[in-house]
Amino acid sequence: MDLASRRECGGLIVQSSFSSVREMARRVFPIPFSQYVLKSRFDSLEKIRRVRAPILIVHGTRDEVIPSSMGQKLYQAAPEPKSSFAVEGAGHNDAFVIGGEQYLRRLRGFIAGEFGQLK
Repeated sequence: MDLASRRECGGLIVQSSFSSVREMARRVFPIPFSQYVLKSRFDSLEKIRRVRAPILIVHGTRDEVIPSSMGQKLYQAAPEPKSSFAVEGAGHNDAFVIGGEQYLRRLRGFIAGEFGQLK
């Protein structure tokens, strides 16, 4: 996402990503102000706003590492053209397995430029 926010590209596929490291820190370490200890922000929410290419956001609905709500935040912040694919029942590392043929169809369609048909 960082590179796509700084350079021209043909498209961006974001899978199981967090909105920012600071937000993840708040979830993982529920200690007041723990998110401010981190030097690196890895602010995907801010970076995705600067992407000037089609975006596909994929996230498992049962992601045990990064909540799917973070994927939804990224989708809401992303500029058009964009689409999202919630892989029902998938965790953090098995979206391609659980999604099966539908997952492959969505990726192929995105790569082929069928952005409007992916929503």
